[in-house]
Amino acid sequence: LEIVRYSNGEASLPRDLSQIPVFLTETQRDLFFSFIRPMKPSSDGAAVEHKCMQCGQIIPNISDGRRHAVSHLRIMRLRCLLCGSGSFFCSDMRLHLQYRHCEMLHTAPEGYVVPGNAVPCMTQSQARLFIEL
Repeated sequence: LEIVRYSNGEASLPRDLSQIPVFLTETQRDLFFSFIRPMKPSSDGAAVEHKCMQCGQIIPNISDGRRHAVSHLRIMRLRCLLCGSGSFFCSDMRLHLQYRHCEMLHTAPEGYVVPGNAVPCMTQSQARLFIEL
C-alpha cells in the first residue's frame, strides 16, 4: 500500500496516463493470457513466436501476445470523452483521437483539432484532455 499526499488534498491524473500501473495476481495473469501459447518451447529463454488460440494470429513474442490478448478480452480502462469509445492502452486511445478515428471530433472545442484531414490532428497533450479513466 502506498500513501500519496497531495498539496491540495486531492488526487490528480498523472501527466502520462500510460504510467498508471495494472496489477494482476498470478491466477489472473494465467487466466487472462491462457490462449496465447508459444509455437515451440524455448530452451534458452529466447523470445519465441506465440499463437493466439482465439483467432490464430502469430505473434512475435509474449509481450506483444499479452497486448493482443487484451483486445479479445474487451477490458476498457480508458474512455474517449467525445464518443465514448474505450480502450485498455493509453496509446490506443491517443491514436483514436489523433488519427481521426473518433466520429465526434467535430464536437471538440475550437482550436483543439487541426482543420482538414491532417494527421495527427492534435498533440498528445491535447488528446489527453479527451480521455477519462
